[in-house]
Amino acid sequence: SATTNLAKCICGAGSFALPHVFLEEGVVGGTLALIVCGALASYTMKSLSNSARETESGSYVELARGVLGTGASRLVFGLTL
Repeated sequence: SATTNLAKCICGAGSFALPHVFLEEGVVGGTLALIVCGALASYTMKSLSNSARETESGSYVELARGVLGTGASRLVFGLTL
C-alpha cells in the first residue's frame, strides 16, 4: 500500500530487516550488528560532510565532479534521477 511504501522511504528498507537479524543472530549478535552498522553509517556521513565542505559542494553530483571528475558526476546524476 502507499502507506507502507512511504514508511519504507522514510525509515529505509534495511530497518525492516532488523527483526530477522535478531531472530537469526540473537540478542547479542543483533545488538552487535546494529552497533557496527550505526558506526559505519556515522563514519560515512562524516566523510561525506567533510568532503563536501573541502570541495565546497552542495550536492552529490558536485561532490563527485570535484573528487572523481566529470564522468563520475554524470554517473551519479544518472543514478540519483
